[in-house]
This record gives sequence, structure tokens and C-alpha cells, in this order.
Amino acid sequence: MRKKNINRVIIAHIKINSIRYKFDLLVDGIKGNIDILMISETKIDASFPTRQFSIEGFSSPYRLDRDGYGGGILVYVREDIPSKLIPIKDSAIEGFFLEINMMKKKWLMCFSYNPSMNQISKHIESIGKTLDVISSKHDNILLIGDYNADISNNFLKDFCGLYTCNIDQETIHKKLVLMYFFVLTVDKCY
Repeated sequence: MRKKNINRVIIAHIKINSIRYKFDLLVDGIKGNIDILMISETKIDASFPTRQFSIEGFSSPYRLDRDGYGGGILVYVREDIPSKLIPIKDSAIEGFFLEINMMKKKWLMCFSYNPSMNQISKHIESIGKTLDVISSKHDNILLIGDYNADISNNFLKDFCGLYTCNIDQETIHKKLVLMYFFVLTVDKCY
């Protein structure tokens, strides 16, 4: 993938089902290949020090722990890509928002995990309400995660229907990219 996309940012998501046993394999697979990586279902808690999951060439990972039985998120951003955590007030979202500066634009990236298909509407509604508050200062919005949603069942339509901000629907479709695939290469803003 990297050879075909030398000058592009490569963003990936992987559902790992417990990182503690797979970390070394993960490092071998991403170094030099991925620029931003979200890992869901890390299944770690505060007893695992962050330095245990450091990867050379990446900033210290952003992390949201749950416990050893489910959930959890780690996000790695290549160390030369400026990023910062955006505080949010909605505790219903298992995830977080980062502002990432790349390609002379500010990207708002939401990294989230929805643990159950039955909760997708609530999950998306919470993300939408948060976007209402924090998205105006960003050129592009990217949602990345494990949504446990049937994307063939009007997922984008449902999201846009729940997203109640003051931006019209046409703008939402231009600014919003949903991450369905394992790897996304970014070289143009939509």
C-alpha cells in the first residue's frame, strides 16, 4: 500500500481483540506503512503503562481504556503529524476526538467504538451532538471506528438524519468521510 501511495497519508483501523498478546506483530506490520492507526478492542486497563505500547516513529498513543474483557481504543499518529486531543463532554461516546493538521488543513477525527449493534443510533446521535459543538473550526471531519453497524442498511442516511447541526446536508456529505475500510489514503479533501 505504501509503495503505491508515497505522498499520501495512510489511515487504518484494526479490531485487535486484546493488544497485550499481539503488540509485537502489530508493530512489524505498521512501521513505515501506516501514518495514523486506530486500534479497537484493546482490552487493557490502567495497569498497562503507556510506554509498553510505544512505537518508534509515532507520538505517544492516545488511549481510552475499559478493562481486560472488552472495549478500549489506542490511536497512533506519526510523530511528525501535529495532533491534539479535543476535550468532549459527552461520556456516552466510547471514543475521543483529535485535531490533526495535515495537507494544510485542520481535520477533526473521531475515533470511537460502539459495543453493540443495538446501540448504534444512540452512539451516532452522541457523536452528532458533539460535532454540533466542535466541528466548526475544522476543514474536514473523519469518523473512524468499530461501529458494529450494518452499513448496507442506510448507515450514512441514518447518520445524516441524526446529525442536527446548522450545516446543510450537502455540506455534510462534502465534509464528512466515514471509515468503512481497513485503510484509507488521503490526498484530496472532499
